[in-house]
Amino acid sequence: MPVRPRVPQSATLRRYGLTAAEWKAILRLQGGVCAICRRMPPSGRLVTDHVHVRGWKKMPPEQRKLFVRGLLCFRCNTTFVGRGVTVERSQNVVLYLQRYEAKKLR
Repeated sequence: MPVRPRVPQSATLRRYGLTAAEWKAILRLQGGVCAICRRMPPSGRLVTDHVHVRGWKKMPPEQRKLFVRGLLCFRCNTTFVGRGVTVERSQNVVLYLQRYEAKKLR
């Protein structure tokens, strides 16, 4: 039986400037699963991933919404897009793993 996603409480949604309908729309665009691992965690809870920008706490909710990237499971959020991860660093990880795979095939 598939796990149903749990929509965050209204206070959490307000923190990101989202309504429940907007949160559900993001989830629908992702196919109803974590945007990275493509699974739904057993708890049904997904983290609202956002860019860590300066002045976040003082921003109005409407502006915070612009920095929401997607919905992730806790594991993917902490493992793959934690603080300080950039596109360049992520590409370096891919290159590193590809070099290892190429070496293994020899």
